[in-house]
Amino acid sequence: MPDIQPTPQMQTQTPPPKEVIAPPMPGRGPMHKHTGFIIAIALTSLLLIGAAIMAYLSWDTGSKLAKQNVTLQSAALTLQQQNTDLQTSLDAEKERPGPVPFYYTRLAEPMVGPTEIHAVDALTGEDTMIANIDGAFLVITQPRIQWTDQILLHRITEGDNPSYVPYLFNVTDGNELTSAPLASVLPIGANSLSISANGLYALAVYDNAYDAARSIAFLNLITGEKTPVATLSEQRRYAESYSDLGGVGKFTTYWDSDDCVRILIWGPGANEGEVTQVDMPQYCISDFVK
Repeated sequence: MPDIQPTPQMQTQTPPPKEVIAPPMPGRGPMHKHTGFIIAIALTSLLLIGAAIMAYLSWDTGSKLAKQNVTLQSAALTLQQQNTDLQTSLDAEKERPGPVPFYYTRLAEPMVGPTEIHAVDALTGEDTMIANIDGAFLVITQPRIQWTDQILLHRITEGDNPSYVPYLFNVTDGNELTSAPLASVLPIGANSLSISANGLYALAVYDNAYDAARSIAFLNLITGEKTPVATLSEQRRYAESYSDLGGVGKFTTYWDSDDCVRILIWGPGANEGEVTQVDMPQYCISDFVK
């Protein structure tokens, strides 16, 4: 194969190198003039947020403390009021009189008198004569409820009177002796009166040989107030038998409590003239006296 020699036209023309102008490498120039301002704003914002949080926490704590303070003040006022009430109660307790004394009579001469009225202190047992009155008197009762400084006395009289002759005596002034209102409503015979343990009320039995009406009532022994309770038919009676003295009946009663009493009722027996027990009902003061 012939050796071909390049001709001058065929020789490769190498272009001259191009000059490339590259941008200069970024250098560490000065900080942008707004960057510091932005950071200051950010820091200020953080400080404001922190301050707001602290303010909220302070407000919340203050609010709680304020509520606690109100609660404490309210509790203090309540305790103060309770202390005042307690002191008032203590003062009232100091002013309240002690238990009602026990009263009894002592006659210089039986059935004649004069009569000494004595009071025995319920706490110490001290016996004190509080009055000396003409005549012969016995204590019927001294109320243990609704105390009004009055005791009920029976004046002993000559004759065959089987009933009480009631008088009221005021133990405070020591000299007031008056006829008791009870006198106008008493049944015949002292045993026709069954006195409650409270000393204020009694069951009065109106049943004697000369009276067809047979009834019972509660009596207030101080005021004489009469409260009807029951009436029997002609076939029944409260008396088992009758005495020759005033036709007074023989009755059977007993108190279940200060408030309630029972009384025996009699009816016709198997034979003429005989009687038998038929009932023993209970009656309570609170059911009748309002």
